[in-house]
Amino acid sequence: MVVFARDPLLNRRVMLALQVGLTLGLIISLGEQAGSTIVAIATLHLVTFFVAAMVCHRELADSRPRAEFLTEFYLWMSVGGLMGGVFNVLLAPLLYDRVLEYPFAMLIALAVRPAWARDLPGVRARLLDLAFAALVYGAVSLGYELPTPSGDWAERAVYGYLGVIGLVVATAFRRPLRLALAAAALFLGIDAAARYGDDSMYRARSFFGVYQVRGWEGYVLLQHGTTTHGGQAMDPSRRREPLTYYHRDGPLGDLFRLATDSVDARSVALVGLGAGTTACYARPDERWTYYEIDPLMVAIARAPALFTYLRDCQPDVRIVVGDARLSLASAPDSSFDLLVLDAFSSDAIPVHLMTREALQLYNRKLRSGGVIAFHISNRYLDLRPVLVELARDARLAGVTVDRDVTDEQRALLYYGSRWVVLAAHAATLAPLVREADWEVLDPSAPGRLWTDDYSDVLGSMIR
Repeated sequence: MVVFARDPLLNRRVMLALQVGLTLGLIISLGEQAGSTIVAIATLHLVTFFVAAMVCHRELADSRPRAEFLTEFYLWMSVGGLMGGVFNVLLAPLLYDRVLEYPFAMLIALAVRPAWARDLPGVRARLLDLAFAALVYGAVSLGYELPTPSGDWAERAVYGYLGVIGLVVATAFRRPLRLALAAAALFLGIDAAARYGDDSMYRARSFFGVYQVRGWEGYVLLQHGTTTHGGQAMDPSRRREPLTYYHRDGPLGDLFRLATDSVDARSVALVGLGAGTTACYARPDERWTYYEIDPLMVAIARAPALFTYLRDCQPDVRIVVGDARLSLASAPDSSFDLLVLDAFSSDAIPVHLMTREALQLYNRKLRSGGVIAFHISNRYLDLRPVLVELARDARLAGVTVDRDVTDEQRALLYYGSRWVVLAAHAATLAPLVREADWEVLDPSAPGRLWTDDYSDVLGSMIR
């Protein structure tokens, strides 16, 4: 509608200029996101994608045929969209161990943009394009190596990037192929620098995201995108010790040490497997069930070359693969004494697991006196007001804690974490308030009830 109108709303030259600047900024941001807020990152990505889409669609609009051929024209447009969707959803997770189709699409959009100058013909011109791209790649690499008075790595990177951007814009702006090759070289140079000294032990991708297992200062870490989902010490004497958000001095340790003393926690359900860290909290007479949506996560947790929590603590634990809410719905009512939901730490959360209807399901699956624990540590979202509203609506008692760690604890791979625990009776949760630093949920916290028909993730963003 914006570009196919008789009088397009967006100026073509302005959009072409914006496309170059935004795409180059996007490429740099892929390697330099430290210190950026989620709002800034999301805005850059959305605006860049919008501008690139408008440029491409404008070219489609300008190339549309006479009326008698329009049906075929729009049919092939639709086929192209379908093929792109199939590639991104079905093929890309099989072909790449990272999300590469996105930057590739942005680079292709640069290559097919209209030229502002007549392209030079012949092999010599193409060799010049490749030589220019090689020069850009070398300039980026050199930017990481040249010393500066301060010796600050980030400062070297920024100055190197600015120089490369100026070179690219000044000499390749008017020639799409040269511009695309230069931008590709910029991307490859930044990516190579970011991956230099990569200590990955394992990297894989599924429909649900990119997983990386890497070694770090005597520990093995599991990362899903930008979020750490567990870690284990390489020291054999600490192999059974829960670490990261789940250490015994943290909120989860309180929960198993105090709350379960007032609950006969013989049957435990956990949504989210991670590295299997929580398995080492199990007692011999307990029955544990994990609900994990991604088979790849299960394979990682069960691979003894990566993590041994499951092998060492619960080798025969039951793991149900599939959507947790659907899987829990098929479990008998009054099945569990404790339900732990550990699925809300990533930048993309499963909203359907935190609604009125979901909480009603959890309550049906709990035995009398049961407890529901939500792990809501998140760099981008504050989900505590959401749980306040859910608890108020369900008439449940609730307590919460947001506990940091000391430098000494951090050196042991202990992480701070935020939790909310709900129960039918306040007395069940009293030990947490009495003997630890947990607080009763503040009923005045602003928020609106999430349901299967309404949720507001943007409103929960940490600003």
